[in-house]
Amino acid sequence: MFHRSSSSTSPRRRKLAVAVLALIVAAGAVAFAVSRPWETTAPQRSMCWETLSRQDADSLLKSPTPDYATYDGNGPLDLTRTQKCLVSTTPKTPRDDLLDPLAFVVEYGGAEKIWPYGVRSFSEGPQLYRDHFPLGNSLNGWTGNKNAAVWLPDACTRNAASGGNPVKVSIDLRDGQEKEWGPEETRRRVTAALMKTATGLAEKLGCSTPAFQAASSPPSLPTPQDVNPEGVCGLTGFAPLTRTHAQYVHNTVSGSDYRMWSCVLTTPEEDSRGQESAGFAAFTITQNQQLIAEYERQRSRSTKEAPPSTTLLNCDATKTLAHLAYPDGGKAPADLDRARANLVPERDLFDQFTLAVSKSLRCDRTAA
Repeated sequence: MFHRSSSSTSPRRRKLAVAVLALIVAAGAVAFAVSRPWETTAPQRSMCWETLSRQDADSLLKSPTPDYATYDGNGPLDLTRTQKCLVSTTPKTPRDDLLDPLAFVVEYGGAEKIWPYGVRSFSEGPQLYRDHFPLGNSLNGWTGNKNAAVWLPDACTRNAASGGNPVKVSIDLRDGQEKEWGPEETRRRVTAALMKTATGLAEKLGCSTPAFQAASSPPSLPTPQDVNPEGVCGLTGFAPLTRTHAQYVHNTVSGSDYRMWSCVLTTPEEDSRGQESAGFAAFTITQNQQLIAEYERQRSRSTKEAPPSTTLLNCDATKTLAHLAYPDGGKAPADLDRARANLVPERDLFDQFTLAVSKSLRCDRTAA
C-alpha cells in the first residue's frame, strides 16, 4: 500500500496542486454557466437564434405575456447536433428541468427522419397524409394540426454542418396552445412563425433565395368529401372503387396544385366518440425539385428495382413523382381490410392512378 507523508510534499508540488484546484473550480464555474438552460429577460426582444420577435411569439400563445423564458442551442452555424429553441411563459431558474411545460419548440438540423411526399415516406402508410398538408408556394414543407416543417434551400446543406442531410426547420406547439383557435387559424399562425424562423436562418447561413418565402396565404384546410366514383380524388377516369356504395367513402385532397398534392381515401368512423376516420389509401404527387433530386440519387445508388408503388413521370417537361401509400397489414390490419374491401388490388390501383395522372397532367409514363 502506498502512503504519502504530507511533510514530504515540496512547495513546488503544493503550488502545482493549488493551481490545478483553481483550474478545476474555474472550469466548473464555466460549465455551470454554459449549461444553464434558461435565459430570461423582460421584455425579451428576440428569440430562437434572433429570428422571432416577441410579437411572433405572442401570435403562438393563447395568453401572451411580457416575460419569456427561452433556451436555444449552439447557433445556426453548428448543426453537428439538432438545435432546439424552447420557449416558455413560466419564469425559470438554472435548476429547472428542460421538460417543464413549454409554449412551443423550434427545431433546426439535418433532415434524417420521415418526410412526406418523397422517398422518406415510402415505408409509411396513408395515415401520414391525414395531418401533413403542403405549405404551398413550391416549398418543400407541410403543416399539421399543431406543427409545421420545411426544408431550407439546397445551398444551406453546404453551408451548415448537417452531415450532408437537407437542413430542416420545424415548429411544434405545446401545452394545448392550438386549442385556442380553429384548425385554419392555427395553420396560418404556425406557418407564419415557421417561415419567419426558416428565412431568418437561411439568411444567417448565407443560402437564402428569392423563391424561399412564405406563400401569401397557405392552402385552405382540406376537408373530406364524398367521392365521385368515376373521378376519385378529382382525377378524371380514376375509378378504383369496387363497391357501389361510394357514399361511404370520402376523399380528402390537399394542395392547391400538383407541385405538392395528396389525396387520402377514408371511411367515416362510426365510433360515437368522434375519432378521426382511418385512411386506407393515399396518393401523392410532387414536382418539388428537392424531393425529385433525392429520389433520383436514391435510385442511382440502388441495385434494386424501383418500388412498385412509386414512379417518376415526365409531365409537360416537368419531372413528377407519383406514389401510392398502401396500408401495411402488420401495422394496420384493419386499414388493409378496408382497402381490400373497397378497392381494386394494390398493383392495379397504382396503375390506374398513374394512368389518370398521366392523362390529367399530359405525362409520359417514364421520366425524361
